[in-house]
Amino acid sequence: MPDFPGLDDDILRMALDKWGPHVQMDMLIEEMAELTQALLHARRKQGQEPNTYLTKEVIEELADVIICCRQLELLIIGNDTTKTHSNMVSIHIDEKVKRLYHRIMPIRERR
Repeated sequence: MPDFPGLDDDILRMALDKWGPHVQMDMLIEEMAELTQALLHARRKQGQEPNTYLTKEVIEELADVIICCRQLELLIIGNDTTKTHSNMVSIHIDEKVKRLYHRIMPIRERR
């Protein structure tokens, strides 16, 4: 996951310990739904203001989703000192970004 200032793994682990993984997974689901709703609201406003998708509501909900996703990542990684699970997530991200690149770039412009 990209490095975001303020995204403190120790605090996120404390939340996982306090409320448990099921509550935090439910929170992720709720936050993703709120981000979906914020994006739909922003789309309805399209054309009425500059940068319509970058509303305060969208930014706040995106931050919540990123925090919860990092908690899920920490939950998946757990105490894996070999970083096997973290590497697996990174490998899948890399594969998906490469696939996206190949979908958007014409063959002759690819590196």
